[in-house]
Amino acid sequence: MSYCLFDGGEHGFICVLIIEFLLNNTLFSYLLYPVKNAKAGTTPNILFKARRVRNETPTDGQVIVFEDVLYNHGSGYDSSSGVFTAPVGGTYLFTARLLSQSSGKVIFEINVNGSMNSNGALYDHKGYSYASADSVVRLLPRERVFIKSLDSNMIANSGLHTPLTSKSNEFTGVLLHM
Repeated sequence: MSYCLFDGGEHGFICVLIIEFLLNNTLFSYLLYPVKNAKAGTTPNILFKARRVRNETPTDGQVIVFEDVLYNHGSGYDSSSGVFTAPVGGTYLFTARLLSQSSGKVIFEINVNGSMNSNGALYDHKGYSYASADSVVRLLPRERVFIKSLDSNMIANSGLHTPLTSKSNEFTGVLLHM
């Protein structure tokens, strides 16, 4: 997946690339550093990726906490609360992906400062399935982003194929431009 946006100014297009592949029954995801047409060093390296939800059956209104942090450059993500707090202002990209339990529903939102910005939903299906959402937002320093359950959900951390399900639920964020 790749995401690009035009900032309308002297910097032109700003892009980020996410590469995912399966190797020996292991899912690998790489969030590549943003590429932009600007002077080197003008955008700090702020990005995080967290996996594995703490509570597989969150209820309506609960923050979904992703507890296994793969990286947290800029220290914006708090794995105890599940909340990302912007260390600097800028344009950010956030993605979330949740794996449902077999025939279970998953309904969630990407919440920015207490308001729904984007959402993902999955219900009336058979077997394990994914729900995902992404959002490009402009944040001020100390503004907050988190994943919020919108119903009684049934999220799978295990059961499908352990090497896959342990890596299936994730919340990512990256600063694209200041």
